[in-house]
Amino acid sequence: FDLRVILIHATKENVASHQNVMTKLAVMAMKNETSLIICETLEECVRWLESFKIYENKPTTMIEPSEDGYKPQASSLNKRGGKGETVEEAFRNRAINGITTVHSLNRTDASMLLKEFKTFGKVCTAESGELSLVEGLGGKKVKRLREIMTKPWRTAKDKVDVDATTTTTTK
Repeated sequence: FDLRVILIHATKENVASHQNVMTKLAVMAMKNETSLIICETLEECVRWLESFKIYENKPTTMIEPSEDGYKPQASSLNKRGGKGETVEEAFRNRAINGITTVHSLNRTDASMLLKEFKTFGKVCTAESGELSLVEGLGGKKVKRLREIMTKPWRTAKDKVDVDATTTTTTK
């Protein structure tokens, strides 16, 4: 199974104003058996790329429906080549890896956080008081975690315009 994708970042306004180009791209994608995905935000593009990367080396049974409905199947392969992991285990491992990027938080801390809050999203939105109740998390770890989770993300708008800040002198 080969997956071919055209991933486009475009706002609704851009799509509407370039309808002719989008139609040609859609026809080209269909003729070449390629998926065309148009994303409105860069974050959405990243989520698509992450999803493709997660399933890159997984068997097709991971996304096929099971007999009792649409449920993910256990994989025969994982990154370490072990017995396999379910989609839930893969996301849990990624959440643990993400949490442990915070200075001084280890895998045990990350596991305890996920055990307490169930999802990475709930860990991110938890208040300091809630986090401090988790076994093994002291004041410093809670403070570092809250700083990371509440710090604004840098966006394309935040980038410094080098041309605007550069001055040239002539002799």
